[in-house]
Amino acid sequence: MSVVATALAQMGATSAAYLRDYFRGTGGRIYVAAIRNPKSKMPPGEVDKLLTRAPGEVERFVAAYDRPECDCAIYYCTATLHDGHVKRDAAGCRQFPSLFADTDDKNHELDRDRVIALLEGLECPPTMIVNSGHGLQPHWLLAEPSEDAKRIIAARMKLHALVASDAVHDAPRHSRAIP
Repeated sequence: MSVVATALAQMGATSAAYLRDYFRGTGGRIYVAAIRNPKSKMPPGEVDKLLTRAPGEVERFVAAYDRPECDCAIYYCTATLHDGHVKRDAAGCRQFPSLFADTDDKNHELDRDRVIALLEGLECPPTMIVNSGHGLQPHWLLAEPSEDAKRIIAARMKLHALVASDAVHDAPRHSRAIP
């Protein structure tokens, strides 16, 4: 794991702290959602959502839904949303703080240590690598947030081809939050 992700894990970082750091320097609201786990016997899909920048609200949301009886995982949209926008769609995306990929274990035969070594050996290694539970999510945090969705999508598509990523190039993509 990268130094940033390892440091966050060692500090016992909460989802709120992770999202605060991930979206540092951006404007707009952060979209957080509780989404039912795929193998759940409960009704599928998004159970609830929160649009906020307030860490306390994120903490309460996570505490309410990140419990075994809810059978949910907590996700966040990888772009902030425009004020007044409540849907996670391309039109609502305001600023993108990073480029990222999603390298699920099922997509390759390498062990995670080898994948991490390959990612960290890139000419431009990821800023952080998150263990999602099903694989690794390398993130390249941008020096300045981007508002150019087309450029972000094009860059994500190139990353997809380079790192055996799932197709995670769409603008309103969500990602699993660190608990």
